[in-house]
Amino acid sequence: MKSTFIFASLTAVLAAPAPSTLFGAIAKDITTFNRLTELLPVGEKLIYSGSAKGTQNYACKDGKFALASANAVLVSMNPNDHVNQDTVQHYFLDVAIDGARATWKYDPDGSIVTGKALIKKDDPNPNNIQWLKVGITLHSGNTGFFSNVKTVLRVNTKGGMPPSSCIGDSTIQVKYKTDYLFFQ
Repeated sequence: MKSTFIFASLTAVLAAPAPSTLFGAIAKDITTFNRLTELLPVGEKLIYSGSAKGTQNYACKDGKFALASANAVLVSMNPNDHVNQDTVQHYFLDVAIDGARATWKYDPDGSIVTGKALIKKDDPNPNNIQWLKVGITLHSGNTGFFSNVKTVLRVNTKGGMPPSSCIGDSTIQVKYKTDYLFFQ
C-alpha cells in the first residue's frame, strides 16, 4: 500500500510516464519521497532517467579533499526508452562557464548540457554524496535530444564521499552510483 501511494504520487507530481523501477529505486520510503519532491522542478516534464556508475574525483586543498571532477556512464532506467545502453556520458568541464562545470553528453546526437547546483540535499548516509538539483545554463547542439533540458536531478546516491582529511597534493577517485533525472 505504501509503495503504491508513493508511486502514484510521484507519477502525478512528475506528470510524465516513467517506469515503476525508477520510483521503486528512488522513493523507498516517505523520507526519501519528501527529499525528492523538494528537488522536483515545477512545470517540467521528465524526458530521461539514467542509472550512473562512475567516480567523484577529489584533490587535496588545505588538508581537506575538494571535488575536482566527476566521470560516469549513464544507462537508461526505462527498458522502453529510445536511448541505448551506455549512451550518456557525465563529466566536468576543465574551466567553469558562469560557475557551471557539470556536463552530460547524449552520445547518439552529440547534444550536451552543462549546469550548476541550485539545491543540495544531504543523504541520510554520510558516505553518500548529496542529492542535487542542477539548473542547466548551457546547451550545445540546438536540435539534439538534450537541446531543451532545463533541469537535472541527482538522486538515490551511493558512495562518492572522500576521506575527511588529506595530506599534501594527493588526489583520490571515489566510486559512486546514482540516478540522474532529466527534465524539460
